[in-house]
Parts: sequence; structure tokens; C-alpha cells
Amino acid sequence: MPLPASSGRGHPAPFKEADDGPDHPVFPGVGFISFAELSWRRFEAASDVVQIGQRLSCEFLQFDTWNLEARLSLKATQPDPFQVFADTIAVGQKLPGRVTKLIPFGVFVQVADGIEGLVHLRELAWTPVETPSEGGM
Repeated sequence: MPLPASSGRGHPAPFKEADDGPDHPVFPGVGFISFAELSWRRFEAASDVVQIGQRLSCEFLQFDTWNLEARLSLKATQPDPFQVFADTIAVGQKLPGRVTKLIPFGVFVQVADGIEGLVHLRELAWTPVETPSEGGM
């Protein structure tokens, strides 16, 4: 298995051994999946999504002529959870949720599996607040 390359985010991004397709000049039969193309969900490390030696079905995106490697997407083979959510929830519908993160201008709330939304400070309380903790969170 080839060594991972940098994803540009300070984390290694995985190479995927390809059964068919153009050869990589250094690692023949290998394609590259960037961090952004691994999953719709948030994750810390590529190993949270894929494992060395795991067989995957990926979508071919393009052949990178500069790096001479196939660019692949695992995410493209999965349904977009945001579209699924948008198709099933009506605008204005009240949703239960769990606060996942406090930030200076509001809070993030998980409203479905893999779906988080921002509740801005001005929407936290009927009276103006300056921090999320003042909004009763």
C-alpha cells in the first residue's frame, strides 16, 4: 500500500488502489481520494472513514495530469444527507436538537444524524444576548 500524501489540511489523505484505470507513475493502479471527497460527515482522520487494505467502490472524478494520478470520490457514491434532510423537513418546522458547539456568535445544534445547523445569537432568546451562555443554552 502506498504512503499517504498531504491533503493540504495538515492531515494525510488516502490513496486508493484501483482495479482498473490509469496507472500512477510511482504507485501503479492507485488513485487519490482527497479529504473533501471521503465523506459527507465530519471526521478527524482518514482512518475514521477508511482503513488500509479496505476495498472501496469510488467514483472517478478526473485524471490529474500535473501529479499523474486518478482523482476519486467515495462521497459521490453516497446520498447527500443534506439533500435527504431538505427533502423531508419543511421550512419553519420545529426540530429537537442537541447543542454540539458554542461559538462567539451562536451555537451549533445537531438536528439529525450528521446534520448540524447554526443558531445565531439573535435567534437564541427573545431579548438580545451577547454570548451563547446568555441565551439559556
